Amino acid sequence: EEKETSAQREIARFDADAVALSYDGAQDRFPGIVDPQREDATRYVMSGYDRAAGEEELKTDLAAADITWWPAWLGENDTIKTGVKFVANDLAQVRRTDVHAVKPGRAPDMSGFVAAWRRDDFLGRGFDPGVLPDAAAVGRWVAAHPDAVERDDLVSALRSAPASFTSRERVGAGYVMANIHAGRWRFLAGGRYEYTWLDSTGNEVIVGDPDFIVQPREASNAYGNFFPSLHARYRLNPATAVIASYTQTIRRPDFDDTAPFRIVETDERRIREGNPEARAMVYDNLDLAFDIEPAKGALVSWDWFYRAVSDSLYTATSTVADGPFAGYRLERIENGGDSSLWGSKLSWQQDLGTVSARLSPFSWNLAYTFSQSSAEYPERPGESLPLAGVSEHDVQAALSYASERMYIQLGLELESRWLRRVSEVGPEKDVYMADIYYLNLLAEYRINPTWTAFIDWENINRAFEEDAREGSGMRAYGYRWDPWKILVGVRFER
Repeated sequence: EEKETSAQREIARFDADAVALSYDGAQDRFPGIVDPQREDATRYVMSGYDRAAGEEELKTDLAAADITWWPAWLGENDTIKTGVKFVANDLAQVRRTDVHAVKPGRAPDMSGFVAAWRRDDFLGRGFDPGVLPDAAAVGRWVAAHPDAVERDDLVSALRSAPASFTSRERVGAGYVMANIHAGRWRFLAGGRYEYTWLDSTGNEVIVGDPDFIVQPREASNAYGNFFPSLHARYRLNPATAVIASYTQTIRRPDFDDTAPFRIVETDERRIREGNPEARAMVYDNLDLAFDIEPAKGALVSWDWFYRAVSDSLYTATSTVADGPFAGYRLERIENGGDSSLWGSKLSWQQDLGTVSARLSPFSWNLAYTFSQSSAEYPERPGESLPLAGVSEHDVQAALSYASERMYIQLGLELESRWLRRVSEVGPEKDVYMADIYYLNLLAEYRINPTWTAFIDWENINRAFEEDAREGSGMRAYGYRWDPWKILVGVRFER
């Protein structure tokens, strides 16, 4: 169970007219500020003041049971396995935003609220925004002049009520699998049935004249899927095996994306909506792999794969035409048309102790995946675009140390750009996540058989958590910088 409560945030808006931006070159990622007066705080006039807070609680329950037996009519090492699993997820989110407008004639300029610090110009040359307001000073001014601002009840409701929702997901599954050996052959065959229930409740604001009301909005969905699978392995010699398989798998939309919510983000002029009608992606997978053990403690694998995808999921974008949020960008999860994905993966696992006795506690894993994809999207009929969320190049590497009580792993993740949002306007408004890499560190120490202390340090190299680019020129679109995160704790097992 996870519960997160955000402290109250105070947001002040200062606007300036006639600020000019331009790109120096066709390949520039960031615009430069042409207007030389960005240091003049008197040009920025306060237009609004908001207070925002929120709470989110996620609870997950899981139950599973598996049975394995060895029928007499099968071979000595052959088995049949069956099992059931049930997962329940419950999410509750509450957001409250009080939106205030500054009364005519009472709006101060920024000169009385200039911050002593300057934003780091980490986005690139020429992107320094100039003077910035001190949030604490603005809050003190509002507290001292409560009659200078007026709460906008309608906009506050439009930003609060639709952003608060509850969502429930229930998944029940059962499977049966047979493991058969025949000389150099090994077969795994079986099937899995899953049934998914979704229920959610949100809020919508019905605007009348002159009043408005907030009323609940409910949504539900349910679907079942059967997934067959067949794996065959043939051992050419003691060090080489060939594996072929056909499977069906599923990728559900994040269950919170299926709730009837609407979140307005004024700083980005963006609205995010849930889509209760979003369907799960279903994959038909074909794989052909070779496993080679060139030396003791080493395993090299090559895998060719093909995926036929139904109901691909992606983020669609459009522009709000009218109302208080006219001109805002609207984003929501949608289903696309049929898609395909193919490529290959090369991996190498090595126990370094087989290379040198002094390296016996160490091992490494290295994997490179090359992928190509093709997808159709309703906004762009007749065009073939990449499958959303798929990188062309992906590298996973890890160096590990393992002893009786201690485990340490330094990991590297690298992925090339991938399509994040599809625009109805055209390719120049499509959004991609740029190339990025992370360094992560995990360390565990077993205190005793039941207690383990751990440190999980993510993003040691302080890469951008989010680096979004727009169009073929890869112009800067949006950034979110979360330099690193360290999780320290103890784990109880019995």
